[in-house]
Amino acid sequence: MKNIKHRKFSNCRVVSIMLMSSFLIFGCVTPAKINQWVTNYYEQNETMGIKNSKSLIVVKSASPLTSSDNIATTEKDKSSLLPLLFYYQWNQSDFCSVNEYVPLQIFNANILSYANKMGLQKKLTGKKLELTISNIPHLFYYTDKGWMFWLIFHVGQSNVSVTPTIKPVNVKYRVLQGTTSIQSGVITLTSSDSSYHSHAQSAEKMTIKYLNQYDQSISKLSSDCVDSLLTRL
Repeated sequence: MKNIKHRKFSNCRVVSIMLMSSFLIFGCVTPAKINQWVTNYYEQNETMGIKNSKSLIVVKSASPLTSSDNIATTEKDKSSLLPLLFYYQWNQSDFCSVNEYVPLQIFNANILSYANKMGLQKKLTGKKLELTISNIPHLFYYTDKGWMFWLIFHVGQSNVSVTPTIKPVNVKYRVLQGTTSIQSGVITLTSSDSSYHSHAQSAEKMTIKYLNQYDQSISKLSSDCVDSLLTRL
């Protein structure tokens, strides 16, 4: 009798472990994982290595930054879990902040090539252009809603979305002749950063896909900035 009870208990433990393992496969993404995905993406793309110390165009942030900080900092926003015997349902959201140094470097690299292509560098002969950026996009929400049913085999679905927080991007510019400011103004830009949703791709692939288009949106901001400056200088 004791052996029968022991076998039943062992079977329950095995089922519980398998259920939990399946849940972890389907719907458990920690802030640490998101940080790792974002960090690996930018380290592989060598974004942090861009330099611009001798250019006629200098890009700065309105707030002090340092490249030695973490590339990404993710915090849990909210989460809920319904763990029934053969059914799991979850809803989680995380708030990720990409180090502002990253988009500033992307902005900086693209503005140099685009400014040269469009003739802005020639306009600055003998002068220097200083750009100070406020509200550069660097924040996004990661959300994952899903369910899993287990009987003999498990089935389930996870709906992942990555959504940016968008604010107007303000660029203060100054044209310097030596140390004297001879022209200044403010340009307001709108980010093209957009949300990504999927129930077919993994959370990591969705995050990387979002970061790809995020980088493109930062590059577009710098191109829009050059186009606006050409009408003013």
